[in-house]
Amino acid sequence: MSAAEAEPVAHVAWYRRDQWDQLRAVAADPESLEGSYDEWLVAITHGLDELVDNGVKVQPIEVDIDALVAWCAADARAIDGSARAEFAAHEAARRSEEAPGA
Repeated sequence: MSAAEAEPVAHVAWYRRDQWDQLRAVAADPESLEGSYDEWLVAITHGLDELVDNGVKVQPIEVDIDALVAWCAADARAIDGSARAEFAAHEAARRSEEAPGA
């Protein structure tokens, strides 16, 4: 195994500015989300910087809110922090499988 393969990777849900209000509207736990996209961007950037400083490779996974809602609905699952994180991991795996050479 190469050093690059051994490097830990964090798949992080990345939201779009134009979908932030939609995310807060469908979230089962809107109080756990920052009040604005700009506040979220500052918080997530700080958190990602800490991960990188600790040797963790960060891979943002853009989350489409409609896809997240459909994914959660298929399992009758609340759209909470756990579901958002699991969806990002699911999307990372799916995209990896679809990538050329995967």
